[in-house]
Amino acid sequence: MDLNVEIIGLSSVTIDEDKKGYGYVDETVMEFLKKQWTPAPLPNHIRIALLHHNILPPFSLNPLEENGHILNTGEVIKLLSELNCDMILSGHCHDSYLYNFSFSTLYRRGYSSMKNIVYLSTGTAGGYTAVCDRARSFNIINIFSSSKTDKINLVIKPYFYDSGALLWEDAGILNSVISK
Repeated sequence: MDLNVEIIGLSSVTIDEDKKGYGYVDETVMEFLKKQWTPAPLPNHIRIALLHHNILPPFSLNPLEENGHILNTGEVIKLLSELNCDMILSGHCHDSYLYNFSFSTLYRRGYSSMKNIVYLSTGTAGGYTAVCDRARSFNIINIFSSSKTDKINLVIKPYFYDSGALLWEDAGILNSVISK
């Protein structure tokens, strides 16, 4: 089966002084998203949302990472789930994470409308000064159909920069699945 990928970038930037450093997806952006992603996609379509700010707060011990996530995360995830988003990509916190948002048991039994969404956050491939040398990373994401008609496979290959050796190191392979 051929796959078609729909990618939409969503602004999470806010100029509200009370929300400084955090992201916020305002109503106009959510309305734009609804307009673009209605009706539901065909079975062979993958929907990917790009956001600058993280959907989840960073789980970092780095004191520079005190904020940076999207303040209305619940609303954004709920809307992306309703619009059949399959993957969310972000990178604001400069740390690498892979999560599957899924309440699949509850979803399959009719107790939840939340569908499976893969969330991938990555660091930056760019450089920093010696004062702020966070782990640099990037991901190569391969998306391909599965022998099971209700699944799409993801193979994610992360690379991390070793500043001591001055080279990019292959960190192995992460496998995930998009449930359709």
